[in-house]
Amino acid sequence: MSGSDSKDTNATEPRVPRSRIHRHLRALSRLDRAVAVLIAWAESRSILKLPSMLGQLSVLMVAITYVTDAPKRRQILIDDALKSIQAAETEPFSDARRRGLLLLKEYCVNATGLRLETAELPGIDLSPCETGDYRMTFGWPPYRSETLPFDLSHAHLANANLRGADLTRVQLNGADLHEANLRDANLHGASLDGANLNGADLRGADLTGASLHAAQLAKANLDGANLSRTDLSRSDMTAAHVVRAQFENANLADTLLIGADLAGANLDHANLYRANLAGAQLKHASLDGTMVLGATPKGAIARTNGVQRDFHIALLTIDHNDGYFDDVEAGLRDYLTIPPKAGATRGELTAVRATYHRLDWEDQAIADLIQEDIDAIVLSPVHDKLSQRAIEAAYDAGVVVVCYNSCVEGSNLNSFFAGRFESDQVAIGRSVGAHLAATMGREARGKIVELGILHCGVNEESCYRRYIGFQSALNEAGVVSRLTGSQEGWNGLNAPQAAELLLAENPGINVLWAANNAGTEAIARAAAEAQRPIYVAGTDMTPAIQQLLKQTGPNPLRAVAAQSPRIMGRCAAAAALMALRRSGAETLPEQCRGAMPVQLHTHS
Repeated sequence: MSGSDSKDTNATEPRVPRSRIHRHLRALSRLDRAVAVLIAWAESRSILKLPSMLGQLSVLMVAITYVTDAPKRRQILIDDALKSIQAAETEPFSDARRRGLLLLKEYCVNATGLRLETAELPGIDLSPCETGDYRMTFGWPPYRSETLPFDLSHAHLANANLRGADLTRVQLNGADLHEANLRDANLHGASLDGANLNGADLRGADLTGASLHAAQLAKANLDGANLSRTDLSRSDMTAAHVVRAQFENANLADTLLIGADLAGANLDHANLYRANLAGAQLKHASLDGTMVLGATPKGAIARTNGVQRDFHIALLTIDHNDGYFDDVEAGLRDYLTIPPKAGATRGELTAVRATYHRLDWEDQAIADLIQEDIDAIVLSPVHDKLSQRAIEAAYDAGVVVVCYNSCVEGSNLNSFFAGRFESDQVAIGRSVGAHLAATMGREARGKIVELGILHCGVNEESCYRRYIGFQSALNEAGVVSRLTGSQEGWNGLNAPQAAELLLAENPGINVLWAANNAGTEAIARAAAEAQRPIYVAGTDMTPAIQQLLKQTGPNPLRAVAAQSPRIMGRCAAAAALMALRRSGAETLPEQCRGAMPVQLHTHS
């Protein structure tokens, strides 16, 4: 209604006493203020977007109409969301389905029975929603609200991808999640009673305090999942994979665990009353305060009788003749001599084996250590892909595995490691390359640097990454280099001969670089005997290299970039004990919470 229309209408009406007009105006003013507050609240709730002008009665009436029509518009949005979800039933990837689910969650709409098979919904937030009871009153607040779990009961989610999703307290009672991907999902406090999770991937999922009464979990993968205080009573976990999962104070009464792999699982104070553990693997499992009726499962570490032994830790090195790995061992032994806190189990280094870059030796060493009832293995993998079978076998047996020195980022191996400790390998090479470019200065610009290197063998990923870093630093500085010669030389047996051969076969070499400590020592000594000028640089620090950095005479060792194998060994030991004692990451020393330090040492 416009202002002019209002004037024409009033002209035909009988005269109204001024006092009555004032009363009406005051009433309208109070109504105006109340609706203004309501609209301001509605705007803050993202329900309404209206002009702030409330001076005209027409705008006021439109606002009231808009508010009263809100339930109708809300229902239209909900109907559209449900239609978009239904239309996407055969499409794994659908933005419309994701938006529809999020809208249902926003309005806290019951979403039971939805068909979401094969849906791709990684990372979706279906955490508790807020519902409101909106009332047309002029009191404050003009609404009531409460927080409720999102209801997906009896939803069809077979083969759906919910990896990393936030499903806190979500209602999934009776849902079909057969072979669904719920890896790393947040299911804290979720209700999954009677849900079908057979074959589901729940690795690393947080199910703390969740309810899975009578749930189907046959052949499900719950490796590393947190099931503390979870109700799993009367559930079927036949042949489930539950390596190193947390079951502290969980209720497993009447649960079928036939043939389940619970190696390394924490079952402290769990209720296993009448649980069927026939054929279950409980090697290295912790059963402190837990009573298993019948007999303590063979191979389990049962501490209920007060008997405790030291944790047995094994170290796999690459080469017994390489001083770098001797320093790793020394650091590991140093940390294990630290007296534990009262009541904590000590760690003992009981085996040291070398693989010499051979996969068959690595396979055999790990298989032997599993049989020897070792609790943790600290290793430098021979290969970032081909070592997986042996490492996975140790993990499946409940053995804690910690990686040092060569832990390739993004490798499939990382999911089996309780800790990874290495330096930035590219940064190691770059620091030496940058020093070479700065030392050679302008005289190197426009000239080709004839480069000779000693590397660590074709399977050594770390040394290759150091070389990439070394070359990239030269390129960025404008130094043109050409790889003139390379030889395998990484220990005290093969490096000296390789260094001599490298210089003899390639008389044009004017820069020598080695990828590790034994190779660095070898090229430094070989270059000192050469009759032509050669720039010498390398990697790692040992007492011998420290002395070579001080040598005088022709072709001294100019620079080395060094990681700290001793710190690496200490950190690996700390991570192994952290996992075995089931303590948090906060127990790791500060220097172990990031990449291992790298330092550049130059000629003095």
